[in-house]
Amino acid sequence: DVEIEVGDRGPGVPESDVARIFEKFVRGPRPGAAGFGLGLAICRGIIEAHGGTISVHARAGGGAAFRVRTPAGERPPSIEPEMGTTHALHGGTA
Repeated sequence: DVEIEVGDRGPGVPESDVARIFEKFVRGPRPGAAGFGLGLAICRGIIEAHGGTISVHARAGGGAAFRVRTPAGERPPSIEPEMGTTHALHGGTA
């Protein structure tokens, strides 16, 4: 497996949000935070499509750490292009 961990010293992820932080439209508790709460859900979808996992935990001393684990040496999943996008994927116009 390949494992990547990214951490910060920010406010962290409240324990009550850890189980759902990767769901669509879930945002942290900071007032005025920008975004729609889709970024981590998109990350989870991509990582799981490749047979991996993503998780978050509190860092000692404060902050959060996100851990991504994917199988090494595996072939990426086959994804069929959406109708009307074949030409765009191959340098043409859709």
